[in-house]
Amino acid sequence: MKQFNNKNMIKYTKISIIIASVILVTSIATVYAEDTLQNSSSTDVSKEQKFTQKTADKISKVNKLKNRINKFKNLIDNDKNSIIATIDGLIFNLDGLKNLIDTATSSDMVKETRETINTNYRVYALVMPQLNIIASADQMTTMISIMNIIGTKLETRINSLATSTDITSANIASARKTLTDLKTQLVDAQTNIQLAISMVAPLIPDQGDKIVMEKNQKTLKDARSKIKLAKTSLVIAKKDAEAIVKLLGRDKKIEKKLSDKEMNSTSTTGTTIPVRLEN
Repeated sequence: MKQFNNKNMIKYTKISIIIASVILVTSIATVYAEDTLQNSSSTDVSKEQKFTQKTADKISKVNKLKNRINKFKNLIDNDKNSIIATIDGLIFNLDGLKNLIDTATSSDMVKETRETINTNYRVYALVMPQLNIIASADQMTTMISIMNIIGTKLETRINSLATSTDITSANIASARKTLTDLKTQLVDAQTNIQLAISMVAPLIPDQGDKIVMEKNQKTLKDARSKIKLAKTSLVIAKKDAEAIVKLLGRDKKIEKKLSDKEMNSTSTTGTTIPVRLEN
């Protein structure tokens, strides 16, 4: 009887150990599964928070772009309003999509919203080169205004000297010819600047459309070429202005040197010898 009880006891003990092991393994598996689920959920929340922050950063960058464009002095209202409208539309869409992410109830919804945001943000890829072209155009328009003022003053100076004996007729003629070229260069620069702005202002974001993207890229390239032509014209106009200044001052400097020599001659001999140097 005792032997039977011992055998049974051993048998029951083994069974108990097996049951305990199963319970222990099951418990560990359950805890691991719960931790994995919790970590997965935490990771999803973390990704959503990061993407929400990135979207907020994008909205902030776009608002800065808008403020920069509003500060342009020489951009006409129609062109400025066209670009601002595009930016306002982007900000509105990004705000709405950001709110969708904040209230999303599934990972699929978050994923879909992310893709939509990335597509909408392609507006930024268009606005940046637009902004660079318009910024260059705005700066050069200011330079043209300054050069026109300088040109007017030079013309007044030429007309004033034309009836005097302080400069030769040849230099006056050369100065007038150079002034005409200066004015032409400024007109050409302004024309190319306006063409560049008119080309880029009405562009619309491609939103992933390859045909629209290629068209935008070509237009932006053409607009950049107009900006380069305008810059070249401004460089030539500046050189023209410098050349005129030298022409108008050349005879005056020569007369001053001769006058100094005459004064030295007078002080030593008591006689003044008038001399005039013609080109």
